[in-house]
Amino acid sequence: MSKPRDATGAAVYGPARERIPEPLTRLADGDQLAMLGLRFRALDVPGHTASPVTCDCADVDGAAPLFCGETSFSGRCARLFEATPTQMPSSAGKLEAAPGPTRVRRTHEYILGGLKFTGDAEPNNNERVHYLQRCEERRAQDLPPLPSTIEEENRIHPFLRARLSGVAQAARADDGTTRQDDVAVFATLRQRKNEFK
Repeated sequence: MSKPRDATGAAVYGPARERIPEPLTRLADGDQLAMLGLRFRALDVPGHTASPVTCDCADVDGAAPLFCGETSFSGRCARLFEATPTQMPSSAGKLEAAPGPTRVRRTHEYILGGLKFTGDAEPNNNERVHYLQRCEERRAQDLPPLPSTIEEENRIHPFLRARLSGVAQAARADDGTTRQDDVAVFATLRQRKNEFK
């Protein structure tokens, strides 16, 4: 049986460190690729998997797209199957450092469930309440609530806000630890999300 790439001649791109059948172009952090008349940059942001292909594109004026796969959903990060909490502060830092108008494109949409968790992780965040209302209004009009922007996510996403005192204090209170480091906060947040109902 022929593979789709053999039948179509489509170019295949994949992470540099994964075992993926050739032929493909392997991408590492900072690599550039051209597609559809645009230039994309690969970002190494371990999260759900150890080496996802995440790309941004500065060629789109005003609101560039960021394709983050399953490293981040709106209001939460994906379950860590292959990556570790130790890797997450760096991954989150790369995402939150993108320009504010950047539109975040994901592989799945779990927005309302994710926003319930953000209320548990940071209950005094009023920005989350306004964002949730907007998403519910769009759903009621049969409109997609996504994409969101980096600016919005930096206001409501506890994993991107883990360095802020309110999120960190809530995480430390939850697990009874006095550790101050980002890794401990990420680990606690992710464990809370694993158990969240």
